[in-house]
Amino acid sequence: MILILKAEFYKHYKIKYNFLFLIFIILCVAVSGLELFNQPSMDWKQDLKENIELDENLLRSLENKDSNYYLEIDKKIKLNKYALKNNIPPFKDHNFLGFIMKNINICLLIGVYSIYFSSISFSKEFQLGTFEYLFIRPYNQKKILVGKFLFILIYSLFLFFFLFICSILVGLIIHGVDFNNLIYLSFENEKIIEKNGLTILIFTYTMFYLSSISYTSLAFMLTNVFKTGGLPFSITILSMLFGQNIINSLPKWISDLSLFSNANILTHSDTLNDTTNSTIIIILYIIVFLSISIYFFGKNKDSINK
Repeated sequence: MILILKAEFYKHYKIKYNFLFLIFIILCVAVSGLELFNQPSMDWKQDLKENIELDENLLRSLENKDSNYYLEIDKKIKLNKYALKNNIPPFKDHNFLGFIMKNINICLLIGVYSIYFSSISFSKEFQLGTFEYLFIRPYNQKKILVGKFLFILIYSLFLFFFLFICSILVGLIIHGVDFNNLIYLSFENEKIIEKNGLTILIFTYTMFYLSSISYTSLAFMLTNVFKTGGLPFSITILSMLFGQNIINSLPKWISDLSLFSNANILTHSDTLNDTTNSTIIIILYIIVFLSISIYFFGKNKDSINK
């Protein structure tokens, strides 16, 4: 298995254009930093007061007080009032960890790239006949496939870590080091809780990573089924964009067990209690996708041997 992973890393290293995405991540973080750096400095307390006033006016204009939108705005008002009362500046705008959190949406681009990498690069192995060569040699087919799958997951993790490090460096340049201002406010069970910002940050990036590799695993499975890259990539991207909307029209128990709903929950929650079930379901999906991939990969070997 180690030899397979080494071979995959070597092949990836030899293809120079694979490094372009790393440059793209650096540019995204740099642009985000420049945008924040060029913003005029404002009194955060005055800014919060204005936001509270606007949100309260918005609440008064809403008729359905039981809607999720109303509850979210009400929650936001309570968090902002608590921050004002306890002199806690907004997490995302006033410390280097908050800058890292602001760049969390770049994780979505990493997810798209991982899907592309999983489907397009893997399908090239079929097109170039690499697997046919391996199948006539005494290699374990499961090890080959699992090794390639693990490489994709490890490389995706590396991209998340690379984004994290780049954001830290730029965040430190903009905000400096202030370890006394890293409080993250969370609303749980009708109570406002002060949390460590670093813990929330690591948790959020981990959840985005799990959500990302769930779709990457789907693309990997579809590539093994169709033995081409374009169709699996398109299906997976469409599933990621519109899967949640489609699944909402189905019975609730189907929605609760679907890949789309649980992947969405992981990227919109900041507590372990909210994500435990979804994490388990996502891991099960990944195992199922890998098992299906192994099955079709084995069928491909049998067809070649015949």
